[in-house]
Amino acid sequence: MGIVLRFPSRWMGLSHQNQNDTVTLQEKAAPPKTLVEIVQDYCREHMSDPKLDIANTSHACRMHPKALSRSLSHLGTSFKAILQEQRRQFAISSIAQGELSVTDVALLTGFTQASNFSRAYKRWTGETPVEARARQQRAKVPGFPAIDPKA
Repeated sequence: MGIVLRFPSRWMGLSHQNQNDTVTLQEKAAPPKTLVEIVQDYCREHMSDPKLDIANTSHACRMHPKALSRSLSHLGTSFKAILQEQRRQFAISSIAQGELSVTDVALLTGFTQASNFSRAYKRWTGETPVEARARQQRAKVPGFPAIDPKA
């Protein structure tokens, strides 16, 4: 039997020289991601799935759900906290951009009902998505003062 060498596929695109300067593979390769970053990326990519849970995520990470839960716990977080933070960040930026309807943002963040999304958004920001949009619209109108409704 012959010798089999296996290399990561990303090495195929790396050149060993660059303008007469030698480049090492370590200089070109991206640093490895942490477990938290891997889970964040997976949650961000699959956020619109209302059935996204630790079982699906752990399968993608090639770990047992309890092992993933323990590992995240040792890192000071949890799957639920990471998922909620990814949903919160996406929702706040999407509502601020104003290109998607509230219902679309709710569905893209994995909520099955806009009312549940609105409650979560209010818990995250202190205002409903409709109130946030109205405040942003008032701020865009020249000469119209942006009044804080809570004041």
